[in-house]
Amino acid sequence: SLLISRGYDVKSFTNSQEALREFQQRPESYNIILTDHNMPHMTGVELAREVRALRQDVPVVLSSGYIDDALLASARSAGVREVISKEADFDELATLMSKLASSQLDRGG
Repeated sequence: SLLISRGYDVKSFTNSQEALREFQQRPESYNIILTDHNMPHMTGVELAREVRALRQDVPVVLSSGYIDDALLASARSAGVREVISKEADFDELATLMSKLASSQLDRGG
């Protein structure tokens, strides 16, 4: 993965329920959650809501191919920190991840 090449420790899941189970077992092991909105079994917004119920301080980034006002509103209400287009280039994603990782370190996370 390109994020691994930038020094990030990445765990990836193709199923949101598997991702949530892993987070539930080790919530302290995660500094940032990056999720696609259209995942099998639950949307990225639903996953964000579940993650934030367990740990309020973890930033959640939602990626979607179609971003509209309704998605932005539901993401915001679920505690999603950033919404990024699937069309975003890697440098934009890497910059966002770096910014969020720095803010986590500033908070002691």
